[in-house]
Amino acid sequence: MKASFPKELAIVTGAGTGIGAAVAARLAGQGAVLCIGRTLSKLEGLAEKMGPSLLPYALDVTDRASLGRLVGDLQSSGSKVTVLVNNAGIARNGAADLELKQLWANWDEVLATNLTGAFQISMAVAPFLKRPDGRIVNIGSIAAYTGGRSQGSAIYAASKAGVNGLTVGLAREFSGDGITVNAIAPGLVAGTEFTAAWDPARIDDFVRDVPAGRPGNAQEIAATVAFLCSPDAGYITGQVIHQNGGAYFAP
Repeated sequence: MKASFPKELAIVTGAGTGIGAAVAARLAGQGAVLCIGRTLSKLEGLAEKMGPSLLPYALDVTDRASLGRLVGDLQSSGSKVTVLVNNAGIARNGAADLELKQLWANWDEVLATNLTGAFQISMAVAPFLKRPDGRIVNIGSIAAYTGGRSQGSAIYAASKAGVNGLTVGLAREFSGDGITVNAIAPGLVAGTEFTAAWDPARIDDFVRDVPAGRPGNAQEIAATVAFLCSPDAGYITGQVIHQNGGAYFAP
């Protein structure tokens, strides 16, 4: 059975928790938001909390058959996508002392979600993006520039560096249609599923290198997404916005 969507909607991947949930809540003030994630219960909980503008939609961005289902639902609904936020992301151990079979598996899993998944859904949704004034925002990471803060970060750092290249490539691809494509590279963001398992001492160690003296929060990242999706950002494309409290100063 095909889902029925509104005539215009934003799409946020990895919307069940953390940055994705904050972005979905922020964009809901401007209209319907299709909240994509692997775990439907998390998305339904978010919608119950935030209201009917949030539309739960279980989908794995690595699964091309699922993306085909999304395309079919957009087609049958006659919907235009105003915004696509590629936030879905995972991290796995990439330490050199890991057993090779596990290392290869970790590489494949992270690249499939963080980079290939962002590419696949961007291209699947591309025909439905609003022209002009459509927006794509990719969520990258400071790790693309620093390599992360510890051994084992190479896979994640590489995937997020790839997101930067994808951002520039898609910006060139879609600029002629009046669609902007940008990325945000957050530093440490507290209170997300990604950092929930961190020992407090690890967070304190990270914060010591942040000139602002604190971690960021998901609502701050969501505010930057909202700006990049606004008419005021219509002449910004192919850019990476560094949002890290000064932990990394971009040249």
